[in-house]
Amino acid sequence: EPLLQREERGPTRSSGEPEWHLTTKAPLRDADGRVVGVVGISRRITAIKQAEAALIRRTRQLEAIRTVTAEITRELEPTALLNLITQRAAELVGAISGTLYLWDDTQQLLTAAAWIGPWVPQGSRARKLGEGVAGTIAQQRRVMTVNDYRTSPFASPETLERPGVTAVLGAPLVYRDRLSGVIAFDNEGQGKTFTTEDEEVLALFAAQAAIAVENARLFSELNRSYADLRRAQEELIRAEKLRAL
Repeated sequence: EPLLQREERGPTRSSGEPEWHLTTKAPLRDADGRVVGVVGISRRITAIKQAEAALIRRTRQLEAIRTVTAEITRELEPTALLNLITQRAAELVGAISGTLYLWDDTQQLLTAAAWIGPWVPQGSRARKLGEGVAGTIAQQRRVMTVNDYRTSPFASPETLERPGVTAVLGAPLVYRDRLSGVIAFDNEGQGKTFTTEDEEVLALFAAQAAIAVENARLFSELNRSYADLRRAQEELIRAEKLRAL
């Protein structure tokens, strides 16, 4: 029986990626109908298969971002939200160690507000604009990957004390052109390097995370304003009662 338009995986290339071909084969018969050979044609479709795989990965990534975005937008308690953002972002880029910094516009500093991993930040864990990877991301307001971290000018002394850190990836949290913070991850415990896909995924998620952080901030301010108003009303009622005595 002939084989029509069959995808076949061929030998693996030197880069480690498999070759793919679209093949059609049919038996070659003599005048008496006996099979005396095989005739076929083959077309290389490796690029098509790679594009299909990339599309599948991208679709899954976008679906994952949509799911975690819906999750973080439901959380309005600031501390819980920051921890949730850090956890979910780490899962999206395949990291197990990282920090979420919040930007203090008054002090002009980034300060660690949430983290994930086996280590514990020492002191306030603050960064100035342009200091280290996080400070540079905040200054330039763009996603950044440093896969040669230990020899890069962005390496910080305390991070270099962790020999497992060789690559760092981070993105700014920006809402309506206002810097909210920075989220950054390293490869401690994995030894992986970060890819362009990791950058794109983190950048998309960071944009949504910035909105969630702003919503939580506004919700907290609203609650504080309501509490202040209630206290003022209670004070006014007490004062009125005292005057009536």
